[in-house]
Amino acid sequence: ELAMSGVQPQFTQWVKMLTDPALSEAGRDAVLSDAMLGYLQFVSAIGANGNNWLYSNIPYKLGLPPTAVINQWQLAVRQARTLSYVNSLAPQHPQYAKMHQALRDMLADNRPWPQVGSGPSLRPGQMSNDIPALREILTRTGMLAAS
Repeated sequence: ELAMSGVQPQFTQWVKMLTDPALSEAGRDAVLSDAMLGYLQFVSAIGANGNNWLYSNIPYKLGLPPTAVINQWQLAVRQARTLSYVNSLAPQHPQYAKMHQALRDMLADNRPWPQVGSGPSLRPGQMSNDIPALREILTRTGMLAAS
């Protein structure tokens, strides 16, 4: 999700590396460790830096998460609780689960998306050749009930 969001291009690079079938097991471990450190930094500091990180055109600077956070991760690994630890890092906002499912549904939809022209804004009652495409987009994203 962070790779798709574009807030830090390094997440996209990590996904590209991890999807490379030529990546060795040791290489995969190193990339996953780096990505986890990046994610831990993100979740540790998003509360304080969210407005800058999420709404800026300039990616935020990657750094290490706080030592206490790294220690929690290492403890979870040593105690064989890695899955529950990673799951605990998911956003707790009530809308997150809905957004996550909608994103999964959209990614699973392999049909081509209709194109809407870049003409002027439409106002209620106006006619446009783009209305069928707009209707399909709104229906497929769940914003309009199928008729």
